[in-house]
Amino acid sequence: MSERRLAPQHLPAASALAWHAHDEAYAAVLLDGCYLEAGDGGRFKAEPGQVLIHPPFSGHANWIDRGGVALVNVPLSVVDGLRLESGLVGDPEQLLDEIGRRPGQAGALLAAAVRPSAKLESDLPDLLATAMLDPEAPSLTEWADRHQVSARTITRHFRQAFGISPARHRLRVRTLAAWREIVDGVRSLADIAAAAGFADQAHMTRSIVTLTGRPPRAWRDVHLVQDAV
Repeated sequence: MSERRLAPQHLPAASALAWHAHDEAYAAVLLDGCYLEAGDGGRFKAEPGQVLIHPPFSGHANWIDRGGVALVNVPLSVVDGLRLESGLVGDPEQLLDEIGRRPGQAGALLAAAVRPSAKLESDLPDLLATAMLDPEAPSLTEWADRHQVSARTITRHFRQAFGISPARHRLRVRTLAAWREIVDGVRSLADIAAAAGFADQAHMTRSIVTLTGRPPRAWRDVHLVQDAV
């Protein structure tokens, strides 16, 4: 396979990218500069050497520091987008050179090179985002009462930090969790809906169609076909 050059993308200094979603999986490898990313997986402070994995249908907002950034987005397969974890790499240029020479092995190269790194923040918006990962998380009002803050105040701070409302974030988290298990699991759709915190299977189906454009059974069929190949 011939070598493929991976051209850096440059984002201007002190800029912001409003909350947006990506249908395809990819890895963002930061070469220069810093930025803050807030998305389905939490908030990260990305610095040179940071690799942020974005699964299919993931969403986030970005705030670029004053120096601007240079990064490379590496396309990933659905499987790699679901199994890889964000983290740090010692020599991002070398990693990208290797991926350019062997693009079909991008997932394996990333898995071997990237070491885990922690999320950035632990303030109230991040604590709320973490709480919403639990299908049995309390309502926003209950959570706000426990942390001695009004629901209106935490909603405002959360929107400022993540670019979307807590309600939208929570629905996305539930929908993505259900979708992951549909394409990578064997449980019934009704059981998956209940485990993800949906009122019923119909509610889950509507959310997955809105997020992905396809119903759960279509994704399950794709998964079975892939297993058979």
